[in-house]
Amino acid sequence: MDTLEKAKDVIDENLDIFEIIFSNIKKAIPNIIIAILFFVIGYFIAKLLRKKIRTMMNIANMDVTLAGFLSQVLFFCVLIVVSIASLSILGIPSSSFIAALGGFGIAVGLALQSNLSNFASGIIIIIFKPFKVGDYIETKDQISGTVRTISIMNTGLDTTDNKKIFIPNSSLTTNYVVNYSKNDIRNIILNIKISYDANHNRAIEILKSILENSKYTIQDADVICEISELSIYYVNILAKTSVKNNNYWDMYYSVMREIKDKFTSEKIEFAHFDTIYKA
Repeated sequence: MDTLEKAKDVIDENLDIFEIIFSNIKKAIPNIIIAILFFVIGYFIAKLLRKKIRTMMNIANMDVTLAGFLSQVLFFCVLIVVSIASLSILGIPSSSFIAALGGFGIAVGLALQSNLSNFASGIIIIIFKPFKVGDYIETKDQISGTVRTISIMNTGLDTTDNKKIFIPNSSLTTNYVVNYSKNDIRNIILNIKISYDANHNRAIEILKSILENSKYTIQDADVICEISELSIYYVNILAKTSVKNNNYWDMYYSVMREIKDKFTSEKIEFAHFDTIYKA
């Protein structure tokens, strides 16, 4: 009998605990629903604010890169405030949450030093502007593309074959970056390799004429055409002049086509690497 009574007491105690838990959950359900609704509404408001701020900055002709970065920072700040308010609705004191968040932030910060470095690097990119949205860049690892986004953690590039590449911001501030769009004027440099049997003087005349008469060559720009290398395989002629940055590829393709046509018509032979000329 004693055993049965003890078992009954244990069951009664457990039932009491479950009743208390269920009662507390029942009381908390309205607050839980309100907190969830508050967070969801706050999230969409944060997204709306991000979009509005970016639109307003674009209308004000603010730098596109800065507008995108600041709107993202604002979005996350609003989201943090909404999260704290949602937890307060559940009865969790905001001061306790902030203190816990601070301790948690230190622990996470130590574990995610690289991400903090990316965030700091994003700010450096925004302030010092080694490149901006729309620039064509190349990294130390020979990754190249047009900058489309600069976010708080990474920079997004579109490659020429329409791939999206995301590069951590820290790698762009700790390594060199080639910015092909930074200067208004670029030098177009061609290395044309001809055979030793070809008339190099005539080749130089043709190259100089093509560059001087190109509609893309900047007025009064220097045009240089000279032999720059005598290899056992070829004679290299360096052809160089200046072009506006936005005309670079148009000039490059048109000039290369014209060189091929002119050399073919004048029977100037390009170098063949299967032939070695002996001294």
